[in-house]
Amino acid sequence: MEHFLRGDDAERAWRRERSLAAATRRRLVLDVLTGLLPFDVSRLPHTRIVLLRAVREVGGSPDRNPAQVIDVLRRHARDGEDHAGVVADFLEERRELPQARCCSRTRPGTTRGTPTGSTGSPCSPCRA
Repeated sequence: MEHFLRGDDAERAWRRERSLAAATRRRLVLDVLTGLLPFDVSRLPHTRIVLLRAVREVGGSPDRNPAQVIDVLRRHARDGEDHAGVVADFLEERRELPQARCCSRTRPGTTRGTPTGSTGSPCSPCRA
């Protein structure tokens, strides 16, 4: 925060940087979840659409995580978006893979399911 104390419009600069960080987290989650899907499914335009909607709904706050995106996909499936359910099913299947540790439902502040030596939420760089 000290970096933003120097300048005429420090508050606006700080808010802009927070917004950019949230956008980066959303993009990272989208890319990670897309990478966990089978290639044929990930290339479908509808897959991109349902994932984008779910990632946007979860948001890019530091307290968000990819497991919440799967939850939103499930809710969209219950609301009639069948393809969201298909994508959620594939992501659930892959949750046990080492590459999918960031999709763990471990509570923040615990280390179960986190990469060795890390703290906080699983795979904290991947938080949505």
